Amino acid sequence: MEMHDGNLFFKHKYPTISIEHAVERFNTFEEFEKFFTDDLMDENLLLADYLYHLLDRYNVSPNKAALMIGKSHSYVRKIVNGDETNPSRDVLLAICVYIGATVEETQILLRYAGKSPLYARRKRDVIVWFALRKHQSLDDLNIYLDNNGYPSLSKLIEKKDK
Repeated sequence: MEMHDGNLFFKHKYPTISIEHAVERFNTFEEFEKFFTDDLMDENLLLADYLYHLLDRYNVSPNKAALMIGKSHSYVRKIVNGDETNPSRDVLLAICVYIGATVEETQILLRYAGKSPLYARRKRDVIVWFALRKHQSLDDLNIYLDNNGYPSLSKLIEKKDK
């Protein structure tokens, strides 16, 4: 099953740009929510389902992904089960690089998690972007980040665990 835009997990009536413009026309969130009920997503469900889809697509178990990014064996499983609802952006990037996800799949996962997508004006983000495009290993990316004065994804993950 080929899926690039994430629409398998989130069907919507209106494009995001239309919803963004509509915010200005409503007086209260309640009015807005009533009108756009079907277009507001459950971030935690989408994150869990989409990460599960990616892991399945790339034939990587949650436990193996957790081990390879330096987290406890059950951490990624907790995300997939919806028990961990706020993983860091760097954890999600590390998972995507490790499994060999595309840039587009990574952007979708970041959006579903409520994290900022990769941004072409941030040098560190562009380094990660190229690693995804060229299917570099997580170890190679971490070395490249270190060599360019940025903390590796693994170091950031280790610091946040302490």
